Amino acid sequence: MKRTILAFAAATLLTWGAAASGSNGIQISTQILPQPDIYVPCLGETTAGVVEVTIYSHLFYTPSGVGHLIDNWKMTAYRVGKTTGRIWIGHGFSPWVQNGNEEGPGVLNVRTSLHFKPFNDNGSFPSFPDLRFAWRAKLTVNANGEVTALTPFPDDSDSFKCFGPGY
Repeated sequence: MKRTILAFAAATLLTWGAAASGSNGIQISTQILPQPDIYVPCLGETTAGVVEVTIYSHLFYTPSGVGHLIDNWKMTAYRVGKTTGRIWIGHGFSPWVQNGNEEGPGVLNVRTSLHFKPFNDNGSFPSFPDLRFAWRAKLTVNANGEVTALTPFPDDSDSFKCFGPGY
């Protein structure tokens, strides 16, 4: 079963969904994105992964010329321990909001949250932990082009936490 899931994930890496547009101007697309290998300290191992994302995107401009981009990502993600072969299946979201004009970004605010449950292909309850991945970033630039607020994108390995058996 592990091979089946990995084969399915690998086969869909090249699959890109076509964008559709709703009557309200929201663009909808689906993408399969390979994820980098990430060392997860609470697991003591590096994990590999892939994520399937459905993106709901809306870009519009106000009469004053300020552009607004709103992206809402709904995700199903898979992580596999490169040493143990343990599998996690996660679900989550990632809203992205950006406002600005031609002079600069104005405000960028993004956060991501995924909750991974362990998967066992023999039907028994896995004895390894749940994983949670969460991070947030923010950038605000004033009219003078000065950064007034900055929460940088964190390192991915710092964004994983273990919960459940043994934690």
